Amino acid sequence: MNYGGMALPRLALIAALLLASATARAGIPNCDAIADAYAGEYARLSADPGAKSPYPIELLQLVFQDDVPWSNVQASVDVRKGSLSTMIDAGRTQRLQEALASGADPNARVNDAPLLLFAASCDRWEIAEMLLAAGADVQGVDHQGVDAMILAMVFEHRRTAEVLLAHGYAPSPANVARLRLMAGKPEHEGMTQLLTERGVLPAQPVP
Repeated sequence: MNYGGMALPRLALIAALLLASATARAGIPNCDAIADAYAGEYARLSADPGAKSPYPIELLQLVFQDDVPWSNVQASVDVRKGSLSTMIDAGRTQRLQEALASGADPNARVNDAPLLLFAASCDRWEIAEMLLAAGADVQGVDHQGVDAMILAMVFEHRRTAEVLLAHGYAPSPANVARLRLMAGKPEHEGMTQLLTERGVLPAQPVP
C-alpha cells in the first residue's frame, strides 16, 4: 500500500529521469503543497471520522496527533513505517524526533527506499541531519541503487548535500557515474562546484 502518499512515486520518477533532470524537477510536486495536503486531510478526517480517505486514519494520527505519544497510537508495523516518510514529507520534524526517540528505525524503508531519500528529495536538511545522527546510513540506496546525494544533485539541494558530506558521504561507483552525467550542466552548476571542491567529483575540464 502506498502509505507515503505522493512521495513514493517521486523517488522512482527521479531515478528514471536522471538524464533529464530539469524535466524531473518540473514533474515533482511541491513539498510544501504536499505538507498542506496531508494537514488538510487530517483536519477533514478529524472533523468527519466517517469520511473516506486514501490514508488510514491511524497513519495521520501518528503524524499529526501531538497530544497522543507516537508510540501509543495503535497501528500496524507497515503503517508505523509509512508514518515516518509522511512526517518527512509533511515537515513534522519534532514528531519525527519523538518517533526516533521512541525506537523508530532511522534506516526504515518505505516502498524499498530509505527515509534519508525522502528527506533529500524535499531538502529537509534538518531531518536529514536528525536521521543521520540517529544512525541512518548516509550511503543508503533505493531499489535502483540511487542514494540521497543523487536527489540532492537533481534538485540543487545544497544544504542537504552539505549535511551528507559532513557525515562522510562517499558514492558507489554507479552513483559516481550518475553524478558525473549531471555534472557541468547549467542547472547543476552549484552542486557540481560543491562536489568538485569536496573531492566527490573530479575537476571539470576547462572548455
